[in-house]
Amino acid sequence: MIIIEALKKIIKNEKTIMEYDNVTDISDVNTIQFGSFFQKNDSTKDEIEWLLLSKTEKNILLLSKYVLEYKKFNENSEYIEIRDTTLYRWLWNDFLNEAFSEDEQEFIGNITCPSLKDIKEYFNISSPLESTNEILKAYVTDYAKAHSDDYSIKDYGTWWLADNGWQNNCALFVEKDGRIPKNGAYVDFCFGVRPIILLDLK
Repeated sequence: MIIIEALKKIIKNEKTIMEYDNVTDISDVNTIQFGSFFQKNDSTKDEIEWLLLSKTEKNILLLSKYVLEYKKFNENSEYIEIRDTTLYRWLWNDFLNEAFSEDEQEFIGNITCPSLKDIKEYFNISSPLESTNEILKAYVTDYAKAHSDDYSIKDYGTWWLADNGWQNNCALFVEKDGRIPKNGAYVDFCFGVRPIILLDLK
């Protein structure tokens, strides 16, 4: 219970994204540290920084501040529900075990990719498709850059959402400039991953 009690103290006075006034740059938002993952290189881990999306007495919802890895949405070139994808399996196996201790894992209720609904609800963006939103721009860690096939990445990167695109073999994603193309991209493209996790505080 030490982990959760510590988290409760940390988030007690922390603002959620929605509580910041006119924020457009996530660099201006306080973060919460929980778990650790490769970020500078593939040999040492750093604490993961999370944006606080929502908090109640029972749980908190966190989104990774950075793009932590580059992965295909699904190895097969067809869209399926997020829970059936190879990306989801990676989140619940490789990422879960690399990023969190056994004690930390006990409090994780869910790990997935953020959805369009999450973007609307927690970032207060009513019409996110095809509009450019600075706050959705995400820096890519050096570790993630090394696993991307996009050699043009300097600071910001693309990252997957959990929703389907314009046809069965596409999923939505966020562009480097914070725009969400309504058509999405083929699911076997290699884009960034910003995990969203639900922690149970009970």
